Amino acid sequence: MKDFIAFLYRGLQHLLRGLIFLPQVVPLALPAKPGIFPWALLWSLHKENRIKPWMGVFLVYITINALVAYVMGSSPGLADTLRSYVAVLNAVLAFGATAFLAPAKARALAKTAMVILGLCLVVAGLQYGAIMPYRITEILQAWIPHFKGGSWGGERGVASLFTEPAFAGSVLQLLSAFAFWKYRLELGRWKIVFLIFLGLLQVMVIKSFVGVMLFGVWIVCWAAMQNLPRALGALLLLAMALLVFIKMEYRPRAMQLLYEVWLTGNFREAGELLVFQSGFRWTGWLAAMRYGLEHPWGCGLGAWREASLQALSANGLNVWPLHLAYQFYGGDHLGFRPTSFVSGLMLETGWTGLALLGVAMTGFLRNIWKDGEAHARALLILCVTVLILVGHLGDPVPWLVLGMLYQGLKKETSLSSELTSDPVHQEGERISIVMPAYHSEATLPEAIEGVLNQSYPHWELLLILDGSLRCGPKGSSADKGDFLKVWQEHYPDPRIRWIHSTKNRGLVRSRNLGIRLSRGSWVAFCDADDVWLPNKLHRQFSVARSNGGTLWFTGFDYRRDEAGSASPRFKKAMLPARPWPGLLAYTNFVGLSSAVFRREAGHLPYFHEAVEGIIHEDYGFWLRYMRDFKPVLSFAPESLVQIRLRQDSRSSNKIQAIRSHSYWLWNHHSNSTWRRLRWLLGMLGYASWALYKSSGTWRKVPISSTASTS
Repeated sequence: MKDFIAFLYRGLQHLLRGLIFLPQVVPLALPAKPGIFPWALLWSLHKENRIKPWMGVFLVYITINALVAYVMGSSPGLADTLRSYVAVLNAVLAFGATAFLAPAKARALAKTAMVILGLCLVVAGLQYGAIMPYRITEILQAWIPHFKGGSWGGERGVASLFTEPAFAGSVLQLLSAFAFWKYRLELGRWKIVFLIFLGLLQVMVIKSFVGVMLFGVWIVCWAAMQNLPRALGALLLLAMALLVFIKMEYRPRAMQLLYEVWLTGNFREAGELLVFQSGFRWTGWLAAMRYGLEHPWGCGLGAWREASLQALSANGLNVWPLHLAYQFYGGDHLGFRPTSFVSGLMLETGWTGLALLGVAMTGFLRNIWKDGEAHARALLILCVTVLILVGHLGDPVPWLVLGMLYQGLKKETSLSSELTSDPVHQEGERISIVMPAYHSEATLPEAIEGVLNQSYPHWELLLILDGSLRCGPKGSSADKGDFLKVWQEHYPDPRIRWIHSTKNRGLVRSRNLGIRLSRGSWVAFCDADDVWLPNKLHRQFSVARSNGGTLWFTGFDYRRDEAGSASPRFKKAMLPARPWPGLLAYTNFVGLSSAVFRREAGHLPYFHEAVEGIIHEDYGFWLRYMRDFKPVLSFAPESLVQIRLRQDSRSSNKIQAIRSHSYWLWNHHSNSTWRRLRWLLGMLGYASWALYKSSGTWRKVPISSTASTS
């Protein structure tokens, strides 16, 4: 029962994390369907959310503003006041809740955003092709107001999982731009294909001028900050998109306005289109901005209905007859709510509220601009454009994207600073290398020299001497058997920490001791009979910096020292080309002596002792580490490590290896649903990978010497 409750709790966590990107999904039980439901506010109420001093001042201000509006009677009622107050919190708190997430939770949130993006694209495709199943349409209509199983018809396209195409165009553009930034290095030559797809999506499928405008803002800003040719190419791509838009039989209403002004010069009809067909989007925005400038405290949270009519009238638009006509025929038209966060805030809290929020956000936005490259800056401009010009007051998606961007850049900046940190002055900014040694005097010198020869200098070596030393390096002698002193004199580097135990603790306890005593922010492993190539750590840092990896590993060569031969033989380890965490159930692709992992604050992973006859403790270690820490994998396929195979090693017994893999995999799935099925699939995958990994030929020359390590 306890496991079932834990399973339900995890499921609800995943569901809530997805709903924050779908704010127009409304619970069935609500009699009235609000434009935006505060899923993000519910999700933001976790302990990692930080409220900085100026943000606290802004929140205090809007709280006082809401209370005054209700007490003074400016707001029609408590419900309207609470609705506006919650809308502001739903958006603003989402930024702090996202920007300061722990790395593992931030990665999970980014993956959820990509899942939601994919789901929205699938639904949009079904709507565009008019193949949405009727039963699914009925279910979604109960949860999403104004949901349609197909296109809106005429000049309007599809809205995916949102209430209107304009909102869909905004959210999909934000999530697509975030995907472009986060996975920019994975796209490679497919970047232009991705951009063309986004343009066609906004033009042909969503058919929203808002979406096309945001696509144009993002791509032009990104290209302009790269170089002039790219900027010209982006402008050409945007012009082609607009041309296709204009030539379409059913053009969006905003595109009809552009058509009238640009091609026909008929400004009178253009004005009518703007006023009577665009839903007062632009005129409402201008009126709200003017109202906020003229009223420092705004109309009060919740009092936007009558204030919006007054603002439009002040701009010369006679909306009162239309308003009275709606009421006469029993309509629910009580005003024109501004169509962006900034304009809504200006109307209800005045320029004072906007100024306080601007002061609170200035530092964050400046840091994003300073630390980000062209992709990040273009995404920042896109988010700010959405907040200023389009969307709704309570829309959390641009704030969530801003928070994920800030969190990602903060992590990359921290990683970049570690590359240049001085190990003497920056005590925690280094790599701690754990090397247990037990009766390994013959191979230990080569292992130590592999670490000493690293081109990356910021490390410490924790040499765990697990038992008495039998001789000195290279057979040197010592008086009274004091071999430890001889080793220390032979390797006087102060970065080596000699940890000696006269009693044999065992491999698992020695590694755990090294992890516990490590002082660096990264922990690496190197067995006493393995050898690192000189550029291993430097190459791993370079790859990890590019994708924000928190678990680094590389390819490696198996090395076999043959009796009677001075030259060993080597074989390339057969590893997956693109490892991912789920693949660990089938094969252990993380070579322990190639691995480096990031220390999470207050939580260190340790190896577990196994029952007698079970080996491969490192496999059990990585299974738990993947589950508990949700790392970002950083894989350098070059062979940067030589792992020595010995005839008397535990792994040479294949029956014991199969039993051990089965043991650790079964324990890993102890709390899983369908435990036996998952274990069986894992063992079948293990068998197929074992056949693949046994392939390859032995050779005299190390494969690592021919690999590219640039």
